[in-house]
Amino acid sequence: MSGANPEGGNHRGKVRSVGLRERGAFIRLTALGVVLIAVLVAVGFGVAALVTNRRTDSGRPAGSVADRCAGNGTSASVQPAIAVVVGPAVGVDVPSYVQDRRSYLDTCAAAVPDRRAVAVVSLAGYANPTGAAAVIGQVSVLAVYVELPVGGPLAVQVPRPLAAGANQGPSLTGAYATLLGQVTQARTAPPADIDQERTALEQGCGCVYGMTVAAPFRTLASLAKNQAVRLVDVAPPGFEPDRISARPVLPTELGTAQPGLAPSPFAG
Repeated sequence: MSGANPEGGNHRGKVRSVGLRERGAFIRLTALGVVLIAVLVAVGFGVAALVTNRRTDSGRPAGSVADRCAGNGTSASVQPAIAVVVGPAVGVDVPSYVQDRRSYLDTCAAAVPDRRAVAVVSLAGYANPTGAAAVIGQVSVLAVYVELPVGGPLAVQVPRPLAAGANQGPSLTGAYATLLGQVTQARTAPPADIDQERTALEQGCGCVYGMTVAAPFRTLASLAKNQAVRLVDVAPPGFEPDRISARPVLPTELGTAQPGLAPSPFAG
């Protein structure tokens, strides 16, 4: 028909062609988006499953309290030069600290009862070497903490630690003998104070308030139930005595922890 407009037809054809290409592109982009979303979801679930189900060599979920008690992935194994303080920081509420550390020990004793640990024992009261040995039983003593009548808290490494299963009396008396030598030779206190401290040690004064020990968690948990023991404060796994700065709790500390108490003789 002479009135037909071929250019208009061509224009409509071009519009339809462009529209089809645009819809095709949109469909392809939509499909690609769906695929990407599916991939992201799958990766997300995979990561979640990996985190949830990741296991240590012992078969426990990584990062659990039991895993920390066992010493898996502790900073001690990564940074062998560092040391750790075992005891409440200055100003910390002592009763709350004691309760928290008791709970931690109970958890570790239930999770890894045979795992050896180093711990700082705080006595409920002061004891002489014989009394302290009776409290500690056959747990190996590595260091002794005493508060002398004049000089205040002191720490001394046991000269020749006895193995677990032995009467620890000689370890305590040996520590007193070492302190006696220190008081006599190295102290700068007035002579009258030195004489008083020497006399107290020679007479086996009731001055012991803490000890550093080593034993399995089950043994430490049993020791913590002794009424003469106020706290068995377990060091982080992997830290041996020479990398522990111990801070036992004094029997007289009923509120907040005070400054000026003796650190471990092993550290620093």
